[in-house]
Amino acid sequence: MKESQELKNQVIEEAKVQARQEAEKIVAEARLKIEKEQAEAMAQIKNEVIALSVDIAEKLLQHELSDKQAQNDYVERLLKNNQPRIEA
Repeated sequence: MKESQELKNQVIEEAKVQARQEAEKIVAEARLKIEKEQAEAMAQIKNEVIALSVDIAEKLLQHELSDKQAQNDYVERLLKNNQPRIEA
């Protein structure tokens, strides 16, 4: 009778250990999945921010350069600011 009780306790303990290990495995996999999804979401947000920034910049430039004189002035400013500096 004592042996059957010990066997029962041993089986229960082994089941508990196995269940605990399985739970830890599930939690670890869930954490990895969450981290991956979070990284993907951040990358998507960054791409959307970049696209919106480019759209805004394009609209601002279109507005600022709506006439020919504004375009010429802008190009001249760019050229003036980007001239290589030659030091003697």
